[in-house]
Amino acid sequence: AGRVQTPVLGWISSRTKEYKNNMCYVAYIKLGNYVHRVFLDKREKIEEVNVEKLGERTEVLLPLPPFTTDSLLIEAYNKFRLPAERVMRIAQELFESGFITYHRTDSTHVSSRGIEVAKEYLEKKGLGKLVPRSWGNEGTHEAIRPTNPIDVDELKKEIEENPEIYFVKFSWSHFAIYDLIFRRFIASQMEGSIGKYVKYRISVLDQKSELELLMEVAGGYSAVNPPRTYTLPQGKIKPEYTISRGSRIKLMSYAEVIREMKEKNIGRPSTYAKTIQSLKGHGYIVESKRRSILVSTKKGIQVHEFLSSNFGPLISEETTSDLMSKMDMVASGSINPNLVLNSILTQMKGLVNPLKSEQEI
Repeated sequence: AGRVQTPVLGWISSRTKEYKNNMCYVAYIKLGNYVHRVFLDKREKIEEVNVEKLGERTEVLLPLPPFTTDSLLIEAYNKFRLPAERVMRIAQELFESGFITYHRTDSTHVSSRGIEVAKEYLEKKGLGKLVPRSWGNEGTHEAIRPTNPIDVDELKKEIEENPEIYFVKFSWSHFAIYDLIFRRFIASQMEGSIGKYVKYRISVLDQKSELELLMEVAGGYSAVNPPRTYTLPQGKIKPEYTISRGSRIKLMSYAEVIREMKEKNIGRPSTYAKTIQSLKGHGYIVESKRRSILVSTKKGIQVHEFLSSNFGPLISEETTSDLMSKMDMVASGSINPNLVLNSILTQMKGLVNPLKSEQEI
């Protein structure tokens, strides 16, 4: 496993073991368009569910910034269950076709041309006031956004009318990803929306839980990119439910792995998808076809345990993150690369030499 792959393999292996150690039964209870989960020690019949409304509140909801690589991969997985490598391939083809800006980026910055694209589209469709936002600081690349003020329906029409221009065989997934990028970007240049949240207490058997859900949203960016809302019945309900074998611990998804890589500064936008793909290629992890979740294989667990026991300090996520930061410093000229290389060599000798001595004995 490589420098970035090893910590990621560790997360997936650790979660796989936790999942297996916390097996139980899981009841999935349908309440309107919300599915409520309850963990059970044994199969039980659920005769009744009580849903109580505890209160409500309104809040101004501000739009999210345009996509970066990690947030696009996460959202594409959450909405369409598309694996990271497929999303990156689709984004590459959309970029090469001239429909979106460069897709390997960790910047949310929007250029003046980007703001103009949003302005043209909002005026053309009469969708409300432009609120120009440049978001993050200007960097090498800007956020992922459409290059022209055309939505997915207009894009389909353009391709149908000029098929000879484009070398890509467009599928539903190309249009789905473009639509995701387009809506998120246009919404990022619009006014906020008003959301109504409702707090509930849900009682099932002897278990009670409280949660707050977004029930209604109106105005502003919701006209283009509406957030998900829920409808729940209230009172005592005879539930529709299923019970299956599961765990109190969730296995890791593509979205969670990519979020961890971003937050812990492990990897780059160009390596998020490749890291997962490489681990699958080595046979260290497998992907659940039904739910697109990631599970460590026996081989993957053994490889990570071996590396951890023999080279723990060298492969830790802290060391990996520190090395990524030093690589940035080398690139910017703020640190001598020889100092970094000597430090790595010294650390490696300290770990490898004892192993050589053991083998000689």
